Amino acid sequence: MQLIKSFFEDLANEILYEIFEYLDLYHVYDVFFYLNQRFQTLLLNSTIPIKINIPTVFKSNVEGYYEKMIIRNKHRINIIRLSNPFIVDIIFSPTHVISKFIRLEILILDNIHTKNLHEIFLELMCLPNLHSMVLHPAEYVQSSIDIFSEIFQTYISNENL
Repeated sequence: MQLIKSFFEDLANEILYEIFEYLDLYHVYDVFFYLNQRFQTLLLNSTIPIKINIPTVFKSNVEGYYEKMIIRNKHRINIIRLSNPFIVDIIFSPTHVISKFIRLEILILDNIHTKNLHEIFLELMCLPNLHSMVLHPAEYVQSSIDIFSEIFQTYISNENL
């Protein structure tokens, strides 16, 4: 009896995409991007919506991921969770890059400094599909009214322009 060997790399693209949906894209990228040309192509040329959850990692690790995965696929990202202030700075600068995230529906900002909210809210106004935002401020906020007030003031000032 002859044993037939099969390899992960031999799986059909559809099955690989199904597997990738259960994994965090950061880890998929970290593990599979440099495996071979096929996986690079799979990760870069898909039309499947992307969920991004950037864990708290070193800035040098995020910058390559940002260039190769986030910027190249900004039109596919529908959920993004940012867990570190320097990552928020990268995503929200240069100005208006976030406006290219046309499929973004849910934005989760962990450890966000409230002093940055006005600029962030201004950038988010142009996203047609954004319907949910979760904020976890880095500092103690005595009243959430301050944050809601900032959101509404940004909206009203943007409407008057």
